[in-house]
Amino acid sequence: MVAGIRWMQKGPRFSIFGPAEPIQAGVNILGFVVDAFVNTFGITPPTAENQARAGRVIAIMLAAVLVLLAVVALALRAAFLR
Repeated sequence: MVAGIRWMQKGPRFSIFGPAEPIQAGVNILGFVVDAFVNTFGITPPTAENQARAGRVIAIMLAAVLVLLAVVALALRAAFLR
């Protein structure tokens, strides 16, 4: 087989780490956060539906914390600039 034609072959591709998987278009960051939360606190792994609900709750809590930090930062900035 000619080495230059190998890329044209059909079938599974392999690398030194195993079968090559296509890169996913999007990364589920919220799913990663939920999995980290479950693994950190030793909670029983939730079902897919409950995992999605937990992801929404965690996203709302993170957004609330960011808003609170922004309000505190603006209040401190206003207090020190007077």
